[in-house]
Amino acid sequence: MPSPPEDSTALGAVALSRVYSAAGIAFHPRSPGHIRALLNRWSVQSPGVVRTELWGTGYGNFTGAYAAIALTTTT
Repeated sequence: MPSPPEDSTALGAVALSRVYSAAGIAFHPRSPGHIRALLNRWSVQSPGVVRTELWGTGYGNFTGAYAAIALTTTT
């Protein structure tokens, strides 16, 4: 499945931020690269940081959200 154009992702995040803001909810969209950087202390599991609709069936079209599963690393 091809990635959505960067413009549509950014526009979707802006629109979603407005909806959450109107409801009084703080929402801060992050890029996949930023999410990877936030998770760098943990072991990100396959398939990594991916669009939420790639986690399984029933998610529909691009949601503008990303997801990952990460496990703590042993030190």
